[in-house]
Amino acid sequence: MKKPIGEISRLLRDSRSKTRGQAAKHLRKNPDPKLCGDLQRALEIEIQDSRTWETQYHMILALAGCACTSARRFLLEISPHPHAWMTDCAIGDSLFRLCSETERERVARSAIKDGRDPILEGWLRALAMTRNTASEETIEVIIRYLKRPLKEQLWFWLAAAAPGLSAPSLKQFLEHCKLEAPLDDTKRAAIAALDRRYLTWTHL
Repeated sequence: MKKPIGEISRLLRDSRSKTRGQAAKHLRKNPDPKLCGDLQRALEIEIQDSRTWETQYHMILALAGCACTSARRFLLEISPHPHAWMTDCAIGDSLFRLCSETERERVARSAIKDGRDPILEGWLRALAMTRNTASEETIEVIIRYLKRPLKEQLWFWLAAAAPGLSAPSLKQFLEHCKLEAPLDDTKRAAIAALDRRYLTWTHL
C-alpha cells in the first residue's frame, strides 16, 4: 500500500539506516517524483557511511525509479569515487536510466577506462532490463574489455542485453558465452540473444 508523502519524507530522515532503507524500497515500488529532493538529501548523508551500502543501493535505484533527473549531476559527481560494489552497481544502473544517450555512453567508457567493474555491471544491467540500445562502438569497447582479463561476472548482463544490440564482435561473444560461460544463466541469455529473443530477468 502506498504511504502518504509526508510519512515517506519523515522515514527518509529517520535516525536508523534500516528505516531509511525501507522508505527507499517503498519508493522503488511506488515511485513519486515529488520526493526526489528528500531522497537526494537523504542519500547525500547516507553515502558518507560505507557500512550502510544496502540503504544506499535502494536510495540510488529509487532516484532512477522516481525519474529524479535533478539527481543526475550528484550521481555523476560521486561515481568516480569507490564505494561498496552494490552501491556502485546502483550508480551505474541509475546513471544509465537518468542520463541522455550521449552521456550514458560516456559513463560506460569512463567505467572501462578506470576499471570500475561495478559501475559497468550496473550500466549493463540497466541496458538489459530496459531493452535499450547502445552504439556499436561502445559495445565493441565493452566486449574487448570483458576479455582482458576475463570479466565473467559481467558476461551475463551483456548477453542479456544483446538481443537489442549490434556490433561486429557480438555474435562471436555470444557463441563463446553459449559454450564457455561458467553460469547457466549466461548460457541461457546467450542462446536467446542469438535468436534475437529477450528473456525476463529480475534484480534485487
